[in-house]
Amino acid sequence: VEIVESTFEDYELGKYAQSFDAVLAATSFHWVDPAIAARKAAQALKPEGSLILFWATPPQPSTALSDALQPVFSKYEQPKLGQDLYESQDYYQGNFQLFADKIYQSGFFEKTPVEIETVQGRYSSEQYLALLTTLSGYIKLPSETRNHLLHDIGQTLTELGQIEFPTTHWIASQVAPLRPEAT
Repeated sequence: VEIVESTFEDYELGKYAQSFDAVLAATSFHWVDPAIAARKAAQALKPEGSLILFWATPPQPSTALSDALQPVFSKYEQPKLGQDLYESQDYYQGNFQLFADKIYQSGFFEKTPVEIETVQGRYSSEQYLALLTTLSGYIKLPSETRNHLLHDIGQTLTELGQIEFPTTHWIASQVAPLRPEAT
């Protein structure tokens, strides 16, 4: 196994062009420059290869708990972050389908369905707060704002007696074979 540290955009296919059975992106393909993503993935694949996309949504607490946390987000002028705490499966299915459509419209890959699975879980308040620190919306906040926001979310969870609570998230996958005429 050879490990190469590089962005997808900067990676030079060189000796590896058209030598991979699959290109796999796990909750990351949306970060790649769209002008490069499908084309470069196709160039890396053997003629019978596939682009495999995985997506995972953040765990969503119940609507009631999300609604109870919304005033905390509003206090820090971050209502969108609060709204993102609870989105429907239809919302995420729509997002996943947009990516699938872009892959197909690139002309490099076959049209294939997006498979989606619902996953139920439980998070402690500590685990949930730790998870939030990994999400881009929170990472982009100024550190002082992020720290205060997370503290107040934790405080509100404690006040609501939410030491541990159920969550729902969705895992999606798409396997898009390279079109024969794309090689």
